[in-house]
Amino acid sequence: MLQTYYPSVLLRKVTVIVNDVNDNTPQFINPPQSTHVSEAARPESNVIQVPAVDDDLGFAGKVVYNITGGNTDG
Repeated sequence: MLQTYYPSVLLRKVTVIVNDVNDNTPQFINPPQSTHVSEAARPESNVIQVPAVDDDLGFAGKVVYNITGGNTDG
Protein backbone atom coordinates (compact mmCIF):
# COMPACT_ATOMS: atom_id res chain seq x y z
CA MET A 1 0.00 0.00 0.00
CA LEU A 2 1.37 3.44 -1.01
CA GLN A 3 1.14 6.16 1.64
CA THR A 4 0.95 9.85 0.78
CA TYR A 5 2.73 12.25 3.15
CA TYR A 6 1.23 15.71 3.72
CA PRO A 7 3.61 17.99 5.65
CA SER A 8 2.16 20.37 8.20
CA VAL A 9 2.19 23.98 7.11
CA LEU A 10 2.05 26.91 9.50
CA LEU A 11 1.79 30.46 8.18
CA ARG A 12 2.39 33.55 10.29
CA LYS A 13 2.31 37.22 9.38
CA VAL A 14 5.44 39.05 10.53
CA THR A 15 5.98 42.80 10.53
CA VAL A 16 9.58 44.04 10.32
CA ILE A 17 10.33 47.67 11.10
CA VAL A 18 13.73 49.02 10.02
CA ASN A 19 14.65 52.03 12.12
CA ASP A 20 17.86 52.89 10.32
CA VAL A 21 20.43 51.45 7.97
CA ASN A 22 24.08 52.36 7.52
CA ASP A 23 23.40 54.50 4.45
CA ASN A 24 25.22 57.71 5.40
CA THR A 25 28.99 58.06 5.14
CA PRO A 26 30.90 59.96 7.82
CA GLN A 27 31.57 63.61 7.02
CA PHE A 28 34.97 64.79 8.23
CA ILE A 29 35.13 68.39 9.43
CA ASN A 30 38.25 70.15 8.10
CA PRO A 31 40.15 66.93 7.34
CA PRO A 32 43.89 67.32 7.97
CA GLN A 33 46.30 66.54 5.16
CA SER A 34 49.14 65.59 7.51
CA THR A 35 50.42 66.04 11.05
CA HIS A 36 53.69 65.73 12.91
CA VAL A 37 54.38 64.17 16.29
CA SER A 38 57.28 65.38 18.39
CA GLU A 39 59.76 62.75 19.51
CA ALA A 40 59.27 64.19 23.00
CA ALA A 41 55.53 63.40 22.94
CA ARG A 42 54.52 61.18 25.85
CA PRO A 43 52.84 57.83 25.22
CA GLU A 44 49.03 58.09 24.98
CA SER A 45 49.19 61.86 24.50
CA ASN A 46 46.69 63.56 22.21
CA VAL A 47 48.49 64.54 19.01
CA ILE A 48 45.60 65.40 16.68
CA GLN A 49 41.81 65.68 16.71
CA VAL A 50 39.84 64.61 13.64
CA PRO A 51 36.17 65.47 14.19
CA ALA A 52 33.54 63.73 12.07
CA VAL A 53 29.77 63.35 12.08
CA ASP A 54 27.54 60.58 10.76
CA ASP A 55 23.79 60.97 10.29
CA ASP A 56 23.07 57.26 10.90
CA LEU A 57 21.44 56.31 14.19
CA GLY A 58 22.93 54.21 16.98
CA PHE A 59 25.94 51.97 16.33
CA ALA A 60 25.82 52.65 12.57
CA GLY A 61 26.51 56.32 13.32
CA LYS A 62 29.59 55.65 15.43
CA VAL A 63 32.80 56.91 13.82
CA VAL A 64 35.90 54.83 14.64
CA TYR A 65 39.50 55.57 13.66
CA ASN A 66 42.37 53.12 13.22
CA ILE A 67 46.06 53.65 12.57
CA THR A 68 46.81 51.20 9.80
CA GLY A 69 50.49 51.90 9.21
CA GLY A 70 53.51 53.64 10.59
CA ASN A 71 56.26 52.86 13.01
CA THR A 72 56.51 49.07 13.26
CA ASP A 73 59.31 49.29 15.85
CA GLY A 74 56.92 50.42 18.56
